[in-house]
Amino acid sequence: MRQVPFWQKAFPHFFAFCNRPLGVRVFVTLWVVIGLALAVKSLVKPGSHSVFPVYYNASWNWWLEETLYLRHPQLDYFRYPPVAALFFFPFALFGPTMGPILWGWFSLGLFAWSCQRLYEAFLAPGRRDEKRLGLMVFGLLAMLGALAGIWNYQSNALIGALLILGMLDVKERRWNRAACYFTGAILLKPTVLPPLVLLSVLHPWQMGWRLPLGVLVGFLAPLLTKPPEIVLWQYQEWLEHLRDTHGERWPGFRDAWFAWLAFREQWLGGPLWPFFWDVIPNLVYRVSQIASGLVCFAAVLLWYRRGLNRDQFLLRSLTLGLLWLMLFGPATEFPTFGLISPLLAWGTLAAWGKGESSPPSGGARRTDRWLTASSLVLILVLGWRPTVVWIAPHLPIMLLAIPLGVVLFAIWLFADTDRLIRSARSAAVSPDPDALQAQPVALNSTQAAGAVAA
Repeated sequence: MRQVPFWQKAFPHFFAFCNRPLGVRVFVTLWVVIGLALAVKSLVKPGSHSVFPVYYNASWNWWLEETLYLRHPQLDYFRYPPVAALFFFPFALFGPTMGPILWGWFSLGLFAWSCQRLYEAFLAPGRRDEKRLGLMVFGLLAMLGALAGIWNYQSNALIGALLILGMLDVKERRWNRAACYFTGAILLKPTVLPPLVLLSVLHPWQMGWRLPLGVLVGFLAPLLTKPPEIVLWQYQEWLEHLRDTHGERWPGFRDAWFAWLAFREQWLGGPLWPFFWDVIPNLVYRVSQIASGLVCFAAVLLWYRRGLNRDQFLLRSLTLGLLWLMLFGPATEFPTFGLISPLLAWGTLAAWGKGESSPPSGGARRTDRWLTASSLVLILVLGWRPTVVWIAPHLPIMLLAIPLGVVLFAIWLFADTDRLIRSARSAAVSPDPDALQAQPVALNSTQAAGAVAA
Protein backbone atom coordinates (compact mmCIF):
# COMPACT_ATOMS: atom_id res chain seq x y z
CA MET A 1 0.00 0.00 0.00
CA ARG A 2 1.32 3.44 -0.99
CA GLN A 3 2.34 5.52 2.01
CA VAL A 4 0.80 8.97 2.27
CA PRO A 5 3.48 11.72 2.45
CA PHE A 6 3.73 13.44 5.81
CA TRP A 7 2.86 16.86 4.38
CA GLN A 8 -0.47 15.54 3.16
CA LYS A 9 -1.13 14.19 6.65
CA ALA A 10 -0.17 17.55 8.17
CA PHE A 11 -2.40 19.60 5.83
CA PRO A 12 -5.24 17.31 4.78
CA HIS A 13 -7.77 20.08 4.19
CA PHE A 14 -5.40 21.99 1.93
CA PHE A 15 -4.72 18.97 -0.26
CA ALA A 16 -8.42 18.13 -0.32
CA PHE A 17 -9.04 21.69 -1.53
CA CYS A 18 -6.39 21.26 -4.25
CA ASN A 19 -8.31 18.26 -5.56
CA ARG A 20 -11.52 20.23 -5.96
CA PRO A 21 -12.64 21.34 -9.45
CA LEU A 22 -10.71 24.26 -10.92
CA GLY A 23 -13.69 26.62 -10.82
CA VAL A 24 -14.22 25.98 -7.11
CA ARG A 25 -10.56 26.63 -6.32
CA VAL A 26 -10.55 29.92 -8.22
CA PHE A 27 -13.89 30.94 -6.67
CA VAL A 28 -12.65 30.34 -3.10
CA THR A 29 -9.24 31.90 -3.78
CA LEU A 30 -10.92 35.03 -5.14
CA TRP A 31 -12.81 35.66 -1.92
CA VAL A 32 -9.86 34.75 0.30
CA VAL A 33 -7.66 37.29 -1.51
CA ILE A 34 -10.32 39.99 -1.06
CA GLY A 35 -10.60 39.11 2.64
CA LEU A 36 -6.84 39.40 3.09
CA ALA A 37 -6.83 42.74 1.27
CA LEU A 38 -9.54 44.02 3.62
CA ALA A 39 -7.45 42.98 6.63
CA VAL A 40 -4.31 44.67 5.31
CA LYS A 41 -6.22 47.88 4.54
CA SER A 42 -7.71 48.02 8.05
CA LEU A 43 -4.38 47.29 9.73
CA VAL A 44 -2.36 49.77 7.68
CA LYS A 45 -4.94 52.58 7.44
CA PRO A 46 -7.73 52.12 10.01
CA GLY A 47 -10.77 54.16 9.07
CA SER A 48 -9.62 54.83 5.50
CA HIS A 49 -12.42 54.40 2.92
CA SER A 50 -14.62 52.96 5.67
CA VAL A 51 -18.05 53.63 7.12
CA PHE A 52 -17.37 51.27 10.01
CA PRO A 53 -16.65 54.22 12.39
CA VAL A 54 -20.32 55.18 11.96
CA TYR A 55 -21.40 51.70 13.08
CA TYR A 56 -18.81 51.73 15.86
CA ASN A 57 -19.96 55.04 17.35
CA ALA A 58 -23.64 54.14 17.10
CA SER A 59 -23.09 50.81 18.87
CA TRP A 60 -21.37 52.44 21.81
CA ASN A 61 -23.82 55.37 21.88
CA TRP A 62 -26.61 52.86 22.41
CA TRP A 63 -25.08 51.65 25.65
CA LEU A 64 -24.20 55.19 26.70
CA GLU A 65 -27.85 56.18 26.09
CA GLU A 66 -26.85 58.90 23.64
CA THR A 67 -28.58 59.60 20.35
CA LEU A 68 -27.50 57.39 17.47
CA TYR A 69 -28.28 59.96 14.78
CA LEU A 70 -25.63 62.64 15.07
CA ARG A 71 -23.54 63.08 11.95
CA HIS A 72 -20.14 61.42 12.20
CA PRO A 73 -17.31 63.88 11.40
CA GLN A 74 -16.23 63.62 7.75
CA LEU A 75 -18.56 60.64 7.16
CA ASP A 76 -22.31 60.30 7.40
CA TYR A 77 -25.26 59.69 9.68
CA PHE A 78 -26.11 56.33 11.12
CA ARG A 79 -29.04 55.56 8.80
CA TYR A 80 -30.26 52.29 10.32
CA PRO A 81 -32.98 51.49 12.87
CA PRO A 82 -31.82 51.42 16.52
CA VAL A 83 -31.88 47.61 16.57
CA ALA A 84 -29.06 47.66 14.00
CA ALA A 85 -26.77 49.26 16.58
CA LEU A 86 -27.08 46.05 18.59
CA PHE A 87 -26.34 44.00 15.49
CA PHE A 88 -23.07 45.87 14.91
CA PHE A 89 -22.06 45.81 18.58
CA PRO A 90 -20.27 42.39 18.56
CA PHE A 91 -17.94 43.77 15.91
CA ALA A 92 -17.53 47.10 17.73
CA LEU A 93 -16.30 45.16 20.77
CA PHE A 94 -13.11 44.33 18.87
CA GLY A 95 -12.22 47.98 18.42
CA PRO A 96 -11.82 50.28 15.42
CA THR A 97 -9.06 48.16 13.85
CA MET A 98 -10.07 44.52 14.30
CA GLY A 99 -13.79 45.28 14.26
CA PRO A 100 -13.97 46.26 10.58
CA ILE A 101 -11.83 43.26 9.62
CA LEU A 102 -14.25 40.84 11.28
CA TRP A 103 -17.26 42.72 9.93
CA GLY A 104 -15.79 42.64 6.41
CA TRP A 105 -15.03 38.93 6.66
CA PHE A 106 -18.52 38.21 7.94
CA SER A 107 -20.14 40.13 5.06
CA LEU A 108 -17.78 38.61 2.53
CA GLY A 109 -18.32 35.04 3.74
CA LEU A 110 -22.11 35.31 3.75
CA PHE A 111 -22.08 36.94 0.33
CA ALA A 112 -19.83 34.23 -1.15
CA TRP A 113 -22.01 31.51 0.36
CA SER A 114 -25.14 33.05 -1.14
CA CYS A 115 -23.42 33.21 -4.54
CA GLN A 116 -22.43 29.55 -4.34
CA ARG A 117 -25.94 28.47 -3.36
CA LEU A 118 -27.54 30.59 -6.07
CA TYR A 119 -25.24 29.11 -8.69
CA GLU A 120 -25.93 25.56 -7.54
CA ALA A 121 -29.69 26.08 -7.49
CA PHE A 122 -30.22 27.82 -10.84
CA LEU A 123 -27.16 27.51 -13.06
CA ALA A 124 -25.61 24.12 -12.34
CA PRO A 125 -28.21 21.74 -10.86
CA GLY A 126 -26.83 18.21 -10.76
CA ARG A 127 -23.45 19.14 -12.29
CA ARG A 128 -21.17 18.65 -9.32
CA ASP A 129 -18.24 16.87 -10.99
CA GLU A 130 -17.36 19.22 -13.82
CA LYS A 131 -14.57 21.80 -13.72
CA ARG A 132 -17.09 24.37 -12.52
CA LEU A 133 -15.67 27.18 -14.60
CA GLY A 134 -19.15 28.68 -14.60
CA LEU A 135 -18.91 29.14 -10.83
CA MET A 136 -15.63 30.97 -11.30
CA VAL A 137 -17.15 33.37 -13.84
CA PHE A 138 -20.27 33.79 -11.71
CA GLY A 139 -18.21 34.67 -8.63
CA LEU A 140 -16.11 37.15 -10.58
CA LEU A 141 -19.15 38.97 -11.98
CA ALA A 142 -20.90 39.06 -8.60
CA MET A 143 -17.75 40.32 -6.90
CA LEU A 144 -17.33 43.18 -9.40
CA GLY A 145 -20.73 44.57 -8.46
CA ALA A 146 -20.32 44.15 -4.70
CA LEU A 147 -16.67 45.04 -4.19
CA ALA A 148 -17.18 48.80 -3.86
CA GLY A 149 -19.57 48.32 -0.92
CA ILE A 150 -17.49 45.54 0.66
CA TRP A 151 -14.31 47.62 0.40
CA ASN A 152 -15.72 50.48 2.47
CA TYR A 153 -17.57 48.11 4.84
CA GLN A 154 -21.11 49.01 3.81
CA SER A 155 -23.88 46.50 4.49
CA ASN A 156 -25.32 46.17 0.97
CA ALA A 157 -23.54 42.91 0.14
CA LEU A 158 -24.69 41.41 3.44
CA ILE A 159 -28.28 42.49 2.87
CA GLY A 160 -28.22 41.12 -0.68
CA ALA A 161 -26.88 37.83 0.65
CA LEU A 162 -29.69 37.63 3.23
CA LEU A 163 -32.31 38.22 0.52
CA ILE A 164 -30.86 35.53 -1.76
CA LEU A 165 -30.48 33.01 1.06
CA GLY A 166 -34.05 33.68 2.15
CA MET A 167 -35.34 33.21 -1.39
CA LEU A 168 -33.44 29.91 -1.70
CA ASP A 169 -34.93 28.72 1.60
CA VAL A 170 -38.43 29.60 0.39
CA LYS A 171 -37.60 27.52 -2.69
CA GLU A 172 -36.76 24.60 -0.36
CA ARG A 173 -39.83 25.33 1.82
CA ARG A 174 -37.76 26.15 4.89
CA TRP A 175 -40.16 28.85 5.97
CA ASN A 176 -38.81 29.73 9.41
CA ARG A 177 -35.21 30.10 8.29
CA ALA A 178 -36.30 32.12 5.25
CA ALA A 179 -38.27 34.45 7.53
CA CYS A 180 -35.17 34.92 9.70
CA TYR A 181 -33.05 35.89 6.70
CA PHE A 182 -35.69 38.30 5.41
CA THR A 183 -36.17 39.79 8.88
CA GLY A 184 -32.43 40.47 9.16
CA ALA A 185 -32.48 42.24 5.80
CA ILE A 186 -35.49 44.41 6.76
CA LEU A 187 -34.01 45.36 10.14
CA LEU A 188 -30.87 46.60 8.40
CA LYS A 189 -32.59 48.17 5.37
CA PRO A 190 -36.39 48.52 5.63
CA THR A 191 -36.56 49.68 2.01
CA VAL A 192 -36.11 46.07 0.81
CA LEU A 193 -39.71 45.36 1.86
CA PRO A 194 -41.26 45.96 -1.62
CA PRO A 195 -39.16 43.22 -3.30
CA LEU A 196 -40.14 40.84 -0.51
CA VAL A 197 -43.81 41.65 -1.09
CA LEU A 198 -43.41 40.59 -4.73
CA LEU A 199 -41.63 37.40 -3.74
CA SER A 200 -44.31 36.53 -1.16
CA VAL A 201 -47.10 36.54 -3.77
CA LEU A 202 -46.50 32.82 -4.32
CA HIS A 203 -46.72 31.87 -0.63
CA PRO A 204 -48.78 34.52 1.17
CA TRP A 205 -49.94 32.19 3.94
CA GLN A 206 -46.50 30.83 4.78
CA MET A 207 -44.74 34.21 4.78
CA GLY A 208 -47.67 36.51 5.52
CA TRP A 209 -47.45 35.99 9.29
CA ARG A 210 -43.87 34.81 9.80
CA LEU A 211 -42.28 37.90 8.31
CA PRO A 212 -44.33 40.52 10.23
CA LEU A 213 -43.83 38.53 13.42
CA GLY A 214 -40.07 38.36 12.88
CA VAL A 215 -39.84 42.10 12.16
CA LEU A 216 -41.91 42.90 15.26
CA VAL A 217 -39.72 40.72 17.48
CA GLY A 218 -36.62 42.30 15.95
CA PHE A 219 -37.77 45.85 16.56
CA LEU A 220 -38.68 44.96 20.16
CA ALA A 221 -35.36 43.20 20.84
CA PRO A 222 -33.68 46.40 22.17
CA LEU A 223 -36.08 46.23 25.14
CA LEU A 224 -33.91 43.40 26.44
CA THR A 225 -31.02 45.84 26.87
CA LYS A 226 -32.53 49.21 27.85
CA PRO A 227 -35.61 50.57 29.64
CA PRO A 228 -38.70 51.14 27.47
CA GLU A 229 -38.43 54.94 27.66
CA ILE A 230 -34.87 54.87 26.29
CA VAL A 231 -35.83 52.49 23.49
CA LEU A 232 -38.87 54.59 22.59
CA TRP A 233 -36.75 57.74 22.56
CA GLN A 234 -34.20 56.17 20.19
CA TYR A 235 -36.96 55.07 17.80
CA GLN A 236 -38.38 58.59 17.89
CA GLU A 237 -34.93 59.92 17.05
CA TRP A 238 -34.78 57.50 14.12
CA LEU A 239 -38.17 58.61 12.79
CA GLU A 240 -37.19 62.27 13.12
CA HIS A 241 -33.95 61.53 11.29
CA LEU A 242 -35.92 59.89 8.44
CA ARG A 243 -38.23 62.89 8.26
CA ASP A 244 -35.37 65.43 8.27
CA THR A 245 -33.35 63.61 5.59
CA HIS A 246 -36.32 62.48 3.48
CA GLY A 247 -35.51 62.98 -0.19
CA GLU A 248 -31.98 64.18 0.54
CA ARG A 249 -29.68 63.94 -2.48
CA TRP A 250 -25.97 63.78 -3.16
CA PRO A 251 -23.91 63.53 -6.37
CA GLY A 252 -23.29 59.79 -6.11
CA PHE A 253 -26.95 58.87 -6.64
CA ARG A 254 -27.76 56.99 -9.85
CA ASP A 255 -31.54 56.43 -9.75
CA ALA A 256 -34.38 57.36 -12.11
CA TRP A 257 -34.52 60.93 -10.78
CA PHE A 258 -30.83 61.40 -11.51
CA ALA A 259 -31.42 59.94 -15.01
CA TRP A 260 -34.12 62.54 -15.61
CA LEU A 261 -31.83 65.37 -14.45
CA ALA A 262 -29.00 64.16 -16.68
CA PHE A 263 -31.36 63.77 -19.63
CA ARG A 264 -32.78 67.26 -19.10
CA GLU A 265 -29.31 68.75 -18.85
CA GLN A 266 -28.16 67.06 -22.08
CA TRP A 267 -31.17 67.47 -24.34
CA LEU A 268 -33.39 70.15 -22.82
CA GLY A 269 -30.71 72.50 -21.58
CA GLY A 270 -31.80 72.55 -17.92
CA PRO A 271 -29.33 72.72 -15.01
CA LEU A 272 -28.02 69.46 -13.56
CA TRP A 273 -25.47 70.01 -10.82
CA PRO A 274 -27.43 72.47 -8.62
CA PHE A 275 -30.19 69.89 -8.23
CA PHE A 276 -27.89 67.19 -6.87
CA TRP A 277 -28.26 68.34 -3.30
CA ASP A 278 -31.92 69.35 -3.42
CA VAL A 279 -34.82 67.42 -2.00
CA ILE A 280 -36.86 65.93 -4.85
CA PRO A 281 -39.67 68.47 -5.48
CA ASN A 282 -41.42 66.77 -8.38
CA LEU A 283 -44.81 65.22 -7.63
CA VAL A 284 -44.69 63.51 -11.01
CA TYR A 285 -41.65 61.51 -9.89
CA ARG A 286 -43.44 60.43 -6.71
CA VAL A 287 -46.38 59.26 -8.77
CA SER A 288 -44.02 57.42 -11.11
CA GLN A 289 -42.54 55.55 -8.13
CA ILE A 290 -45.98 54.29 -7.14
CA ALA A 291 -47.08 53.59 -10.72
CA SER A 292 -43.93 51.63 -11.56
CA GLY A 293 -44.29 49.64 -8.35
CA LEU A 294 -47.85 48.73 -9.29
CA VAL A 295 -46.66 47.69 -12.76
CA CYS A 296 -44.10 45.35 -11.18
CA PHE A 297 -46.76 43.89 -8.89
CA ALA A 298 -49.09 43.36 -11.86
CA ALA A 299 -46.28 41.67 -13.81
CA VAL A 300 -45.62 39.27 -10.95
CA LEU A 301 -49.34 38.44 -10.68
CA LEU A 302 -49.40 37.82 -14.44
CA TRP A 303 -46.43 35.46 -14.15
CA TYR A 304 -48.29 33.62 -11.42
CA ARG A 305 -51.51 33.32 -13.43
CA ARG A 306 -49.64 32.15 -16.53
CA GLY A 307 -48.06 29.31 -14.57
CA LEU A 308 -44.41 30.33 -14.36
CA ASN A 309 -42.27 27.60 -12.83
CA ARG A 310 -42.27 27.98 -9.05
CA ASP A 311 -38.50 28.20 -8.61
CA GLN A 312 -38.12 30.64 -11.46
CA PHE A 313 -41.00 32.71 -10.09
CA LEU A 314 -39.22 33.17 -6.76
CA LEU A 315 -35.94 34.15 -8.40
CA ARG A 316 -37.44 36.48 -10.99
CA SER A 317 -39.88 38.24 -8.67
CA LEU A 318 -37.03 39.04 -6.26
CA THR A 319 -34.90 40.24 -9.19
CA LEU A 320 -37.69 42.46 -10.52
CA GLY A 321 -38.31 43.97 -7.08
CA LEU A 322 -34.64 44.80 -6.62
CA LEU A 323 -34.43 46.32 -10.11
CA TRP A 324 -37.33 48.58 -9.13
CA LEU A 325 -35.49 49.46 -5.93
CA MET A 326 -32.38 50.40 -7.89
CA LEU A 327 -34.36 52.84 -10.04
CA PHE A 328 -36.95 54.22 -7.63
CA GLY A 329 -35.69 53.41 -4.14
CA PRO A 330 -33.86 55.86 -1.86
CA ALA A 331 -30.09 56.41 -1.90
CA THR A 332 -29.18 54.30 -4.93
CA GLU A 333 -25.47 54.69 -5.69
CA PHE A 334 -22.80 52.42 -7.16
CA PRO A 335 -22.09 50.46 -3.92
CA THR A 336 -25.84 49.78 -3.58
CA PHE A 337 -25.54 47.31 -6.46
CA GLY A 338 -24.05 44.84 -4.02
CA LEU A 339 -27.72 44.06 -3.35
CA ILE A 340 -28.27 42.78 -6.86
CA SER A 341 -24.88 41.88 -8.36
CA PRO A 342 -25.37 38.08 -7.94
CA LEU A 343 -28.67 38.37 -9.79
CA LEU A 344 -27.00 40.35 -12.58
CA ALA A 345 -24.42 37.56 -12.81
CA TRP A 346 -27.19 34.94 -12.92
CA GLY A 347 -29.00 36.74 -15.73
CA THR A 348 -25.82 37.12 -17.76
CA LEU A 349 -24.86 33.44 -17.52
CA ALA A 350 -28.45 32.39 -18.19
CA ALA A 351 -28.53 34.50 -21.34
CA TRP A 352 -25.28 32.91 -22.47
CA GLY A 353 -26.64 29.40 -22.20
CA LYS A 354 -26.22 28.32 -18.57
CA GLY A 355 -29.08 26.99 -16.50
CA GLU A 356 -32.76 26.50 -17.16
CA SER A 357 -33.58 29.69 -19.05
CA SER A 358 -31.32 29.20 -22.09
CA PRO A 359 -32.70 31.26 -24.99
CA PRO A 360 -33.29 29.74 -28.42
CA SER A 361 -30.71 30.01 -31.15
CA GLY A 362 -30.72 32.83 -33.63
CA GLY A 363 -31.86 36.40 -33.11
CA ALA A 364 -33.32 35.89 -29.63
CA ARG A 365 -30.06 34.49 -28.32
CA ARG A 366 -28.03 37.35 -29.80
CA THR A 367 -30.48 39.91 -28.38
CA ASP A 368 -30.36 38.37 -24.91
CA ARG A 369 -26.59 38.32 -24.90
CA TRP A 370 -26.43 41.92 -26.08
CA LEU A 371 -28.89 43.09 -23.42
CA THR A 372 -27.19 41.36 -20.48
CA ALA A 373 -23.64 42.12 -21.59
CA SER A 374 -24.52 45.78 -22.20
CA SER A 375 -26.19 45.94 -18.80
CA LEU A 376 -23.09 44.59 -17.08
CA VAL A 377 -20.77 46.99 -18.89
CA LEU A 378 -23.01 49.99 -18.21
CA ILE A 379 -23.45 49.22 -14.50
CA LEU A 380 -20.17 47.64 -13.42
CA VAL A 381 -17.69 49.38 -15.76
CA LEU A 382 -19.09 52.69 -17.01
CA GLY A 383 -20.96 53.25 -13.73
CA TRP A 384 -17.85 52.79 -11.60
CA ARG A 385 -16.87 56.12 -10.02
CA PRO A 386 -13.29 56.35 -11.39
CA THR A 387 -14.66 55.64 -14.87
CA VAL A 388 -17.36 58.27 -14.46
CA VAL A 389 -14.84 60.87 -13.28
CA TRP A 390 -12.67 60.15 -16.31
CA ILE A 391 -15.37 59.89 -19.02
CA ALA A 392 -18.17 62.24 -17.89
CA PRO A 393 -16.36 65.54 -18.66
CA HIS A 394 -15.85 64.38 -22.26
CA LEU A 395 -19.06 62.37 -22.69
CA PRO A 396 -21.67 63.56 -20.16
CA ILE A 397 -24.27 61.12 -21.47
CA MET A 398 -22.33 58.40 -19.62
CA LEU A 399 -23.87 59.74 -16.42
CA LEU A 400 -26.91 57.72 -17.53
CA ALA A 401 -24.92 54.45 -17.63
CA ILE A 402 -26.26 52.84 -14.44
CA PRO A 403 -29.99 53.66 -14.88
CA LEU A 404 -29.79 52.59 -18.53
CA GLY A 405 -28.10 49.33 -17.53
CA VAL A 406 -30.90 48.59 -15.06
CA VAL A 407 -33.53 49.24 -17.74
CA LEU A 408 -31.77 46.93 -20.24
CA PHE A 409 -31.58 44.15 -17.68
CA ALA A 410 -35.28 44.59 -16.86
CA ILE A 411 -36.10 44.29 -20.57
CA TRP A 412 -34.17 41.02 -20.73
CA LEU A 413 -35.92 39.76 -17.60
CA PHE A 414 -39.41 40.40 -19.00
CA ALA A 415 -38.56 38.93 -22.42
CA ASP A 416 -36.84 35.84 -21.03
CA THR A 417 -39.63 35.17 -18.53
CA ASP A 418 -42.27 35.40 -21.25
CA ARG A 419 -40.25 33.02 -23.42
CA LEU A 420 -39.84 30.60 -20.51
CA ILE A 421 -43.60 30.54 -19.86
CA ARG A 422 -44.42 30.01 -23.54
CA SER A 423 -41.82 27.27 -23.83
CA ALA A 424 -43.27 25.43 -20.83
CA ARG A 425 -46.78 25.70 -22.29
CA SER A 426 -45.64 24.40 -25.67
CA ALA A 427 -43.91 21.45 -24.02
CA ALA A 428 -47.09 20.64 -22.09
CA VAL A 429 -49.26 20.77 -25.23
CA SER A 430 -46.89 18.87 -27.53
CA PRO A 431 -44.53 16.52 -25.63
CA ASP A 432 -41.13 15.64 -27.04
CA PRO A 433 -41.58 12.77 -29.54
CA ASP A 434 -38.19 11.30 -28.63
CA ALA A 435 -39.31 11.10 -24.99
CA LEU A 436 -42.53 9.36 -26.04
CA GLN A 437 -40.61 6.77 -28.06
CA ALA A 438 -38.34 6.08 -25.11
CA GLN A 439 -41.26 5.30 -22.79
CA PRO A 440 -42.03 1.55 -22.34
CA VAL A 441 -45.30 0.36 -23.83
CA ALA A 442 -47.70 -1.24 -21.35
CA LEU A 443 -49.00 -4.70 -22.42
CA ASN A 444 -52.20 -6.37 -21.29
CA SER A 445 -52.18 -9.92 -19.95
CA THR A 446 -52.99 -11.58 -23.31
CA GLN A 447 -50.24 -9.66 -25.12
CA ALA A 448 -47.78 -10.47 -22.35
CA ALA A 449 -48.60 -14.18 -22.47
CA GLY A 450 -48.15 -14.21 -26.25
CA ALA A 451 -44.84 -12.46 -25.97
CA VAL A 452 -43.59 -14.98 -23.40
CA ALA A 453 -44.76 -17.93 -25.56
CA ALA A 454 -42.99 -16.50 -28.57
